[in-house]
Amino acid sequence: MFPNFLRRLFSNEGSGEKLRGEILPYGKTEGTVCEGNDSRLAGYGVCSSAANVAGKVVDCAGFCLERGARIVVLFAVGNTAGAPTLDVGNTGPKPIQYRNAAISSEILAAGRTYAFIYDGEAYELIGDVNTDTGTTYEVGTGLELSGATLSVKYGNSAGTSCQGNDTRLSGGEDWSKSKKDIVDRITSLESGGGVEAGAGLDKSGKTLSVKYGNGKGTALEGDGTAANAKKWNGSSLTISSAAPSGGSDADIWLTWI
Repeated sequence: MFPNFLRRLFSNEGSGEKLRGEILPYGKTEGTVCEGNDSRLAGYGVCSSAANVAGKVVDCAGFCLERGARIVVLFAVGNTAGAPTLDVGNTGPKPIQYRNAAISSEILAAGRTYAFIYDGEAYELIGDVNTDTGTTYEVGTGLELSGATLSVKYGNSAGTSCQGNDTRLSGGEDWSKSKKDIVDRITSLESGGGVEAGAGLDKSGKTLSVKYGNGKGTALEGDGTAANAKKWNGSSLTISSAAPSGGSDADIWLTWI
């Protein structure tokens, strides 16, 4: 029997293939293996496991878990759990990896389809994914976001900008005319024009001063004497020697003795 075993193993008459089938039987039941071209080595399924659940489950009837088996999975729900696993067709949970390391929790997004290959220990994500977290931008003050396009926010309120042709930049007039008007105003101010002296002020060129005096519309200087006033030197001074007479109601008469 033993010599026959060797003969059948190395036979060129086709019996060698039959013997291999006897030693490693192919099939769909326990104790058998999948052939390399078995359609069950590749499948498609949908994962609806909750985002925070690490154990992802995919229904794929007849899936054969062998090294080299492939599965394409649509994630109806994204993933937020760390170190997720994948159980396809009740073949048992296996780690999900990317570049031979546990896949980052944020990579598996909702509504995305991913292809995996089983390497004998884990499901390796096929292809490349964008893991650059520096490409996420926030919209700051003065900007608007439409899809992937950032634009300046124009308007007339706080947090907006004026466009170059905004009439408020030139008072609604031609810029050359507005510029001349500005120059004329500056020249006028330098020569004292454009500023008027109001009541109680004197103007001389570009200088405004208080108008001092003892009449209406003037101010009394600190060492000045008001009209009809007499400076008291501290000695007795009679303001009026006559008895009060005449005058009007609310008049006050004073006599120094």
